[in-house]
Amino acid sequence: MLFFNQPADCRRELYFEYGSSEVTKQYTLRAWLPTTSGDSYPAATTLRSNNFSYTNYLTPYGQCFHLLPAPDDMEAILRIYMETIHPIFPVLDYDNYRSKPAKSADKILLSLSICIAASVHPSSGQYFRHVAAYPADFSLMISNAIKSSNTLSLVQDKLILIQSLSLLSLFKLFSGNRQESKDLLSHAISHAHAAGLHYYGHRTPEKKQASTRALCCLFAIDTIHTACSRYPAQFHQRDFGSRLTSWVAEQEPCFQLFLRTILLLERAVDLSRTADYGGWEGSFPSFEHLLGQVDTSSIPVPLIATIEVLYHAVAIVACPSSTSTSACSCSSEAHPRQALAASRITYIVGEEFYGQLPLLPVIPYAVGLSLRVSWNTMLRSKTLLFKERARKQVLDNCAILRSLGGVYSSASCMADLAERLVYEQESKEEGGKNANENQEPPHLRSASWRWAPEPTVQSTYCLMHSQPSPYSPDAHFSNPLSDLDILDYFDTDVAVVGGTPENS
Repeated sequence: MLFFNQPADCRRELYFEYGSSEVTKQYTLRAWLPTTSGDSYPAATTLRSNNFSYTNYLTPYGQCFHLLPAPDDMEAILRIYMETIHPIFPVLDYDNYRSKPAKSADKILLSLSICIAASVHPSSGQYFRHVAAYPADFSLMISNAIKSSNTLSLVQDKLILIQSLSLLSLFKLFSGNRQESKDLLSHAISHAHAAGLHYYGHRTPEKKQASTRALCCLFAIDTIHTACSRYPAQFHQRDFGSRLTSWVAEQEPCFQLFLRTILLLERAVDLSRTADYGGWEGSFPSFEHLLGQVDTSSIPVPLIATIEVLYHAVAIVACPSSTSTSACSCSSEAHPRQALAASRITYIVGEEFYGQLPLLPVIPYAVGLSLRVSWNTMLRSKTLLFKERARKQVLDNCAILRSLGGVYSSASCMADLAERLVYEQESKEEGGKNANENQEPPHLRSASWRWAPEPTVQSTYCLMHSQPSPYSPDAHFSNPLSDLDILDYFDTDVAVVGGTPENS
């Protein structure tokens, strides 16, 4: 509402009507309009506009009520979430969520966030029967509804907003638009700062545990963001003081193990960004050492394996890049550790726990790092045995990424690109003798252990939409490059929410 120094008889009320033919909402705006006879335009008192500025926000939020699954289906989705996502990333205050009225904006917002998180699990597809033929469109609607509610301040509880934005940021972490996930995280951190959660004395006793978990989850997402996208960190250990160590020790065993791995990742990222970084100082802690610090008797084995995959990704990040420094030579301790970590990632995801791991975004990221290491090893190996072994690992990682295409839509594109590079390298080494014989991709010649060889009903109704890869093998890389670093030519980001990568 704006007021100017104008005569009282100049004040008029303007009415903006917004809505469909069935439901019309009227918005009143008081403004000043001149009424003298010398005006060159009439003093209209009512204006109709089909392009009301809040249309982009009200429409998705209004539709979100119809996107919620049926109560029985929502219970099943919640059970999947609590079994596969919540133990590792317990940002949700479960007791508070249960106590909310079913029709409240708080519970609807959290329910939509739970749907986004649980939909990465293959068995969740059967509970999204209300989703029509284009699940990617509904996935976009859900994420837009969550963002719209935050923009319109429809939910006032900052702890609820932190929980919702944290889940959405995590599962948009590897979307085509990196900035969007970072913005969501920034909003969540801003709410945490505004609520004073980073001050120990500002939390009420009944919300202390939920607030502590929320802060730890924000710290974890921020650290993963920093490692994946090279953004500067928004949270640092110094912001928490000595309390972060005590907070980690207070958490449930699975989350505590995850946080200890995240602390290791934060140190690896900090060291890798220092000038003339020459590798991890001292002995790199083993994963068994981390397991010894928590009670693992109550943690399901697939969840431990998921965190182990993240641990091996940390081991790769902790090694200096062989393309940027000579510190990581073949005879150093770092290079064998990096190669071993890459092999373990491929083995755990593609064989040992084939189809059993919760598909958190750290899984495709770790496989992408393993692909990078095996690709560089294949290029630099002088011995035929090691070169062939690395080549097989590259193709195995491609098979894993392609099998994840039903959940992360860019993963299959990454696999296509990596395979094309392998064929170009082979063509160069063989002088083009067998180029025509090797045109068929190995995933077509042999697909004995693919994760999802054919589309299923579950993958069809998964909210994380997969589309055919837009990559054309003949359009790129006509000349093989012997010094090519594979991650310089494709983005490790993989679309999670909203299907195809968005335009930045």
